[in-house]
Amino acid sequence: EPLVQPGVIGNSFVMDGANDYILVEGCYGIGGVENRTVSAFIKAEPDLDNTENNLHTIVSWGYNGITSGKWMVALDSDTGQLALVLYGSRVKGGPDLEDGQWHHVAVTMLYGTIFFYVDGKEVSTTVTSTPSQINTIQSKVSIGAANSATAIGTFSPVAFFNGAIDDVRIYSAFFEPEQIAELANVGN
Repeated sequence: EPLVQPGVIGNSFVMDGANDYILVEGCYGIGGVENRTVSAFIKAEPDLDNTENNLHTIVSWGYNGITSGKWMVALDSDTGQLALVLYGSRVKGGPDLEDGQWHHVAVTMLYGTIFFYVDGKEVSTTVTSTPSQINTIQSKVSIGAANSATAIGTFSPVAFFNGAIDDVRIYSAFFEPEQIAELANVGN
């Protein structure tokens, strides 16, 4: 179970990188091709070890085994960059965030175009070549780990986060740069 300690906004959850995560009851993520925005404050431990798929999950929902059936915002453990995994593809961008400092991260999607933000500034844009269809039927949102299960209604955690996560937000809308900057400045 994650520890609770002061974060950027109130308290944060401190994940140990081995088995800590939160399965959010009653929250099933955003499905289909709907535009969306996910944001959080993170404090990743320096030089994270490689994990399954070389990822450290910030927030995730969906299932493996279904092309583009997962929406997973994470850090790439090889580069420390912000990453988005849609089962079957991965995009990443921005600076190395494995520095032990608090950062605001956001990923927003507008009709299949993915925008990455770090500390309120856009760091990468990617037009996906794969469908953005996300299957969230009975798929609870998880914080700090991803679901490796292929069966709907099951949860098998992998790709654990090592560090603190605070103020996770999921919106069923595309956010403009000014809106992302507002989210990033909430902690100031």
